[in-house]
Amino acid sequence: GQDQSAWHAQLISAWAKVLRSFNLQENSTNSVNSVNSVSSEVGVALIIESKYGSALPVFKNPDLMELTALTQLVRTTTEQARNGKVPLAMLNGATTTIFDLTHYQMAGSSPNLFPNQSTGLTVGNNENLSISLTIDLRALDFYDGAWLLENLIAQL
Repeated sequence: GQDQSAWHAQLISAWAKVLRSFNLQENSTNSVNSVNSVSSEVGVALIIESKYGSALPVFKNPDLMELTALTQLVRTTTEQARNGKVPLAMLNGATTTIFDLTHYQMAGSSPNLFPNQSTGLTVGNNENLSISLTIDLRALDFYDGAWLLENLIAQL
């Protein structure tokens, strides 16, 4: 298929930026040591089709990388993942997962929540970009979810 690395880099970076700003905001109002401490890393897993099913490489703190460097990393990692060879260092540390269906021209379903992750994002496309967010209600409430989506859309 076409190279979606630039789009994925933009999406991963934007989502990480939104999650980080949310975490910082949470910490200023919540003195209790929350699950997402300020020092916490943002790890974005991107679901990539591989010859062995789905691969989920994790991009750590992608919002702190230059977009060109991130795009190159996404491109390289996607090629590796398609061949079933995700670098070991990228197999853990996910705090959120993105499932991008835009190249199928279909709207996404409700994203799954993976263990230890408070958010899951599906991006689809039928005429327009459609974004679905699943949140762990033990960690976030609906207003948090609305804030996250609104800010992600603003970033994109």
